[in-house]
Amino acid sequence: MLLQHTPYTVPLLAASVISILLGIYAMIHRPFPGSKLAFLIIFASTEWTLMYAFELASADMQTKILWNKLEYFGIVTAPVAWFTFIVHYTGREKWLSPRSLKALFIIPVMTVFLVLTNEYHGLIWSSLSLDTDLSFSILVNVHGPWFWVHTVYSYVLLFIGVASLAVLPFTHRHSLYRQQAGTLLLGALAPWIANMLYLSGLNPFPGLDLTPVAFMVINPTVAFSVLY
Repeated sequence: MLLQHTPYTVPLLAASVISILLGIYAMIHRPFPGSKLAFLIIFASTEWTLMYAFELASADMQTKILWNKLEYFGIVTAPVAWFTFIVHYTGREKWLSPRSLKALFIIPVMTVFLVLTNEYHGLIWSSLSLDTDLSFSILVNVHGPWFWVHTVYSYVLLFIGVASLAVLPFTHRHSLYRQQAGTLLLGALAPWIANMLYLSGLNPFPGLDLTPVAFMVINPTVAFSVLY
């Protein structure tokens, strides 16, 4: 495996370590059902961030592809974990029957399978290449049709969660509860906006997927909502 230096690798690694320690602390000090879901959000986003850091640090294409594939375990888990956490947080647990929980994971499980077998069908990415215009190489992929299916699915879950949080300040009088909801709302918007910038090509930082970086914002907000 060939390694390369990038200005993003060390900050992403540091953020991953801080996030996982924060998640463990939240899990230990507030052991109720919502804390387990909060830990799942933090763990999934940390896995995504860590694998992305390894992808950036790798210089050869095959190693980058390996880390890119491993990122998807966090990519597919984070939106579902976020949705289920918000359902619990807003007191709508009745939405989550065993059957509905299984249904939530159908598209994520299919996505992981298609990622691992992409060489045979190209449904996640149709082509891959290395961009060496910067001082380091980055993996560039042309997204396939199933990538967009999963993206739309994730956005729908995020939208429902954000909409549920947005109404809480108007329906609850407790100031702390309103503050927590507002903090979670801002934290949720950060990776969503970052992902839209990345997918739209409006990324202000060439060569960097801003979505894992934005999890540095959402992970502390999720931990705060559990601890306080």
